[in-house]
Amino acid sequence: MTLGLPALALVTTLAGCGGSSDRRSEFVGTWSYDTVTASTIDCGTNGVFTLTQVGDKTIGHGTAAGVVDLSVSLLDGVTVCAFEYDISGPVATVRTAQSCDLLGLATTTTTPPTTPTEAPNVGTISLTGPNAADFVYTAKLTDLPVPDPATQGATSIPGQCTYHVEAKLARVSSD
Repeated sequence: MTLGLPALALVTTLAGCGGSSDRRSEFVGTWSYDTVTASTIDCGTNGVFTLTQVGDKTIGHGTAAGVVDLSVSLLDGVTVCAFEYDISGPVATVRTAQSCDLLGLATTTTTPPTTPTEAPNVGTISLTGPNAADFVYTAKLTDLPVPDPATQGATSIPGQCTYHVEAKLARVSSD
């Protein structure tokens, strides 16, 4: 039997029915840091600082077909930046041109007083199994209070830094 082009288009369309291209549920939930291979803040001549990843990463439903990171910032322990990610296949990629004020790090002890900001450059959550993912994230940190080398760290100055994390995540619940 030979099908014409319109019939072939109908068969192809029907073959896609029943499945869903919405993969948000594969990302949504609470994820723990299983293995962390990198977690640093690099402030150039003002120093490189190693962080311990604590707490969980909470991913929720975002706008359209995306997800949103609802985790409390490791940097200040207070702020939820709610950075949005777009999904393509098994990978969620952070949207660029987002930034967040880290209110828990706002300080009057730097000269001048500052409110640091975080702006992601690169960020991916790549599913590697039903409850496993690789997480890579890099962000620009602006006006982060860092030790002033001129005073041997007795005072802070606003630093321009890069925050970088690489980790394996394990989903502990699918909220």
